[in-house]
Amino acid sequence: TNNATYNTAVGYEAMEKIQSGNENVAIGSQALWTNTAGSQNVALGANALYVSTTAHNNVAVGHRAMFSSTTATQNIAVGKSALGDLIDGDDNVAVGKSAGGDLTSGHKNIAIGTDSIRLATTAHSNVAIGYQALDSTTAGSELVAIGAYAGQSYVGNASTTGGLSVFLGHTAGYLMTGNASYGSVCVLGHAAGYQATGAN
Repeated sequence: TNNATYNTAVGYEAMEKIQSGNENVAIGSQALWTNTAGSQNVALGANALYVSTTAHNNVAVGHRAMFSSTTATQNIAVGKSALGDLIDGDDNVAVGKSAGGDLTSGHKNIAIGTDSIRLATTAHSNVAIGYQALDSTTAGSELVAIGAYAGQSYVGNASTTGGLSVFLGHTAGYLMTGNASYGSVCVLGHAAGYQATGAN
């Protein structure tokens, strides 16, 4: 029995599997394709929110935006593959191609700019604004990076797990390494801390 109500689907196989979800909008080929019980989602673009099953209150705009999100809630993704690998994370905002692309269960991140926070998987509470800001920082949390390449590939204590740091300026903290895991670093200015080592 299909108990779904107040849904709008436009496009080939858009929202095809719906059973009990309500108040969804899917526009584009296979947008919200496997959504069965998720509600109040907006998916615009081919394969947007493609594997959603019970995801709620998400906005995905762009080809494959939030593609892998099955149970994610309250996320906003705008751009091709933005939050593309997110499975069950919540309260993330990603704007730009592949922004937050590899996050799986990360939460409360803001990524604005192509490839910003792209390789992080479980990171949380980060702000990255700028082209490739915090790109390649895989698990760092509570970071702020503003500027193109700011904090890119930031490496903390023996792994890419730096936290509680601020990078402000073009290439600020780029390729910085050291004992920075939860050991606050503040780097301000163009190329400040560029490839610095031993930082903490």
